[in-house]
Amino acid sequence: MKQRKEKVTVRLTRSEKEHLEKQAWLAGMGMEPFIRSLIAGSNLRERPPEYWRGLIQQLSAIGNNINQIAHNTNITQNASNAELEETLTLMREVWEIVKGV
Repeated sequence: MKQRKEKVTVRLTRSEKEHLEKQAWLAGMGMEPFIRSLIAGSNLRERPPEYWRGLIQQLSAIGNNINQIAHNTNITQNASNAELEETLTLMREVWEIVKGV
């Protein structure tokens, strides 16, 4: 890890400091890493909302199910009506999740 020995002092108004703190918080970072990222020219964005974690897990599980169905279909060269219905159901779930965002 880099040793940071140089120190820079910057004077801010209260509102400037509050704004900086809020921006760092929105990015999900502490003040120092946030400022270093700005200096490095990183394109910082707000962290995603907390509910996205659950959404991503649901979509991942649905994607895994669809992948298993596709894999089985490729092996057998045959897709049963039940597999097709399950795939359609999973795709509808994805659509409902996306619409709910």
